[in-house]
Amino acid sequence: MSRPLRGRARPRGSASLPVLLLLSAIVAGGFLLRVWNNDYGLPYVYNYDEETHFTSRAVEMFGGGFDPDYYQNPSGFTYIVHAALRLLYADWPGIGSILELPLDTVGTQFELDPTPIWLVSRSLAALLAVAGVVAVFSVGRRLWDTRVGLVAAAVLSFAFLPVAYGRIAVTDAGTLAPVALAVYGAVRVHETGARRHYLLAGAMIGLAIGFKYTAGLVLLPLLAAVALRAVATAPEPRTPRALAGRARAAGARGLARLALGLRHRAEARSLALALAALVAVFFVTTPFFFLDPISALYQLKTQAEAAGGAEKLGQTSSSGILFYLGSLTWGLGFAGLVAALAGAAIVWRHDRVRAVLILLFPLALFLYMSLQSRYFARWVLPAYPLLALLCGVALVQAVAVLRARPRLQPVALAVLTLLVLAQPLAADVRTAEVLGRTDTRNLARDFLVDRHPPELRVAIEPALPVVPDVYYRSRPGDDGVEVAGVCTGLAKGTAQGEASRGNCLPFDEQRFVREFLRDVRRRVSEREGGPNANLTILRPELIDLYRRQGYCTVMTMSIVRQRAANAGDKGVLGYYRRLERESEVVFEASPHRPGADPPPFDFDLSFNYYPVVFERPGPEVRIHRLRNCEQRYGEVPEQPAGTRGLDKGVGTTFVGSY
Repeated sequence: MSRPLRGRARPRGSASLPVLLLLSAIVAGGFLLRVWNNDYGLPYVYNYDEETHFTSRAVEMFGGGFDPDYYQNPSGFTYIVHAALRLLYADWPGIGSILELPLDTVGTQFELDPTPIWLVSRSLAALLAVAGVVAVFSVGRRLWDTRVGLVAAAVLSFAFLPVAYGRIAVTDAGTLAPVALAVYGAVRVHETGARRHYLLAGAMIGLAIGFKYTAGLVLLPLLAAVALRAVATAPEPRTPRALAGRARAAGARGLARLALGLRHRAEARSLALALAALVAVFFVTTPFFFLDPISALYQLKTQAEAAGGAEKLGQTSSSGILFYLGSLTWGLGFAGLVAALAGAAIVWRHDRVRAVLILLFPLALFLYMSLQSRYFARWVLPAYPLLALLCGVALVQAVAVLRARPRLQPVALAVLTLLVLAQPLAADVRTAEVLGRTDTRNLARDFLVDRHPPELRVAIEPALPVVPDVYYRSRPGDDGVEVAGVCTGLAKGTAQGEASRGNCLPFDEQRFVREFLRDVRRRVSEREGGPNANLTILRPELIDLYRRQGYCTVMTMSIVRQRAANAGDKGVLGYYRRLERESEVVFEASPHRPGADPPPFDFDLSFNYYPVVFERPGPEVRIHRLRNCEQRYGEVPEQPAGTRGLDKGVGTTFVGSY
């Protein structure tokens, strides 16, 4: 039996200098991969969840209180972004701002040119991801040895899915460190019963929940550790009479006592303290879950219904288990998946209690997510720290066959680790280079700006990631926009603002008008509802509406059509067929290599650009020019929505149906 799997975890001294240098290289390499070209798409294109959930809420807090008014996800990442923005851009006494913004306030900057705000929030996601790498190293070193810790750190630092979500300003990367430390605390609770490990596990569970509610399943290892410890420390009966009494007691009362692990009052108090630490840390990260529980529980309910209700239009997998297993072949890598399974078998063989405590959370998370109606690979990202640890166990055990030649073991371990990382590292570098090229949606915008004056009536179909408001506004460098525009924000109209006119960004509210199509979409959504209602606007009769209102320029994106094709939606497909018959394509941009076949649509792979056919980010974009159509400019005039009730006097640019 090799040394890493022998006995219990033992206290360790400080890591040696070579180990710290190697760990630093792993952490630095992982961080650089995540921030390399992390300005992709800016200022116009973002990930859907990135745009709608966290950074925008953090910015809104500058104009109000600390209630994000959003509880579908916990607030931990939102508050971290808000705190970082305050730290960097606040006017500190004596030193001023650490960093300067071109515009006057964070809110104004985010509205007109959000690039610096997004760079901060995306970089914070990268920092949280590599914090998980450090945590995994510490856990691997303490539970086994330094070699396991280093291999696990390398796997988590360079596996593709953790890298991909360290480039996006979303909350998922924040779960990596607390999950690893929570499971470590649970293992140590079982093995030592020390109160500090109860507190560590409880606090880290609370922190994990503060980033992602579903990470709360990491409570299961702690409860299992307490229950298993209760079983292990229960006194053995010594007489036949005692044995018979114990058998009779093995009913509900006995099972409850064993499951809760409350045989000893000291351990009961420790568990209570752990749960108190959990609640306290979660409160710090998401206080308004407690301060406004009705709104929080309602939003959480709607989020759960969305995830477990209707499928996303175009979703291809019908089995959650097969989907998530398949996602590991590229998110972790084929070799990494094999190593993790081998590591699980090795730990199970040598220490089944420890195996239960380590495997319980990943299995529970996989099972729970597989029962939902929607599947996204990042929903199981919190399990990756434990998969990385299992990889470390497997590779260290594999080189143990060279125990007769110990000097070869480090070399063999390095080679095996590189073999496991070859697939994800290649994908990390390839996708970073892809992100460094101009997004197809930005190429399409440049084409429209060059060919048309402001206030163009253009139909830009709803697509994921969402095309944000800033996409529709005039920006510096747009044709016809004066660089020395009117100052905006708090300096507008002041002497200070006039003095700095040349540094202010111009602001033209309408580069492309869209209120009419938003009103159409709103009316259709009200009538049809459902999670895919924003796509039901795309029907063949919409072409007639385009012509009547002068929307002769139509931009389409392949991800919408591919979703409709996957779902067999005849209405959406009929819209595209009619559009192709009655228009000419005046612009086309493809994200794929010349001559390559486009990959099938996938809610993960179509957006993280893992397939090798991608050479730039974005979908296939086409701009059509409708025949027999008079192109118009400017907003469609508003009309009363109705003559009575709530619609009386309400303005809308669309009345009727189509």
